[in-house]
Amino acid sequence: MQQSPRAASNPNTVGNWLINIIWIIFWAAVSFAALDVFGSTVTYILLPILFIGTILIWMFTSRRDRLNNLDEEEKQS
Repeated sequence: MQQSPRAASNPNTVGNWLINIIWIIFWAAVSFAALDVFGSTVTYILLPILFIGTILIWMFTSRRDRLNNLDEEEKQS
């Protein structure tokens, strides 16, 4: 049975959830470590920049994966 284009372009796999949970744990650990090492001023400026950077990387890579899935689906049809 073929998937709809929407289902094919939005993969909700266990792997994606696991990677997201690992990133959340990673950023929590980095936050506590940076607070101890650098102090509050640097931490409150640097961590949001790093966090937003991670979100942008995740958005662009997931978009790339969706486009690759759509390209593969077009080749199969």
